[in-house]
Amino acid sequence: MFGLFVFLSQSNGIFKSYRLDEDNNNTHTRLTGMGIDKVSPGRYETACGKGYGRPCCETNEAPEIHIDNEAINYFVYESANSYFYWDVTTQAFKQVWISD
Repeated sequence: MFGLFVFLSQSNGIFKSYRLDEDNNNTHTRLTGMGIDKVSPGRYETACGKGYGRPCCETNEAPEIHIDNEAINYFVYESANSYFYWDVTTQAFKQVWISD
C-alpha cells in the first residue's frame, strides 16, 4: 500500500494532512513507476484543453487552469500525469489531468 500525502502548515503552526491518492494493491509495480515534481504557479492547459480522449471533458473539466501557489505534478513515468493544486475557493486540493 502507498499513497500521496500533503502536510500543509496552518497559521497556528500545526500541520494538516491531506491524502491525495492511495493504492491498496499489494504489488509494488505501480509505486516504482510513479513520480512527483514541483509545479510553479501559472496557467496550464489541461488534458481536456489539449483535446485528449479522457472522460475529463465530459465531467466539465476546464480546458485551462490557473495555479496560484506551487502544486504537485503526480505522474507515471513516460505516461499520464495530473496536477494536485490548492483551490482557494473550496479550501481543498483539486486534481486535474494534464496528459494521458
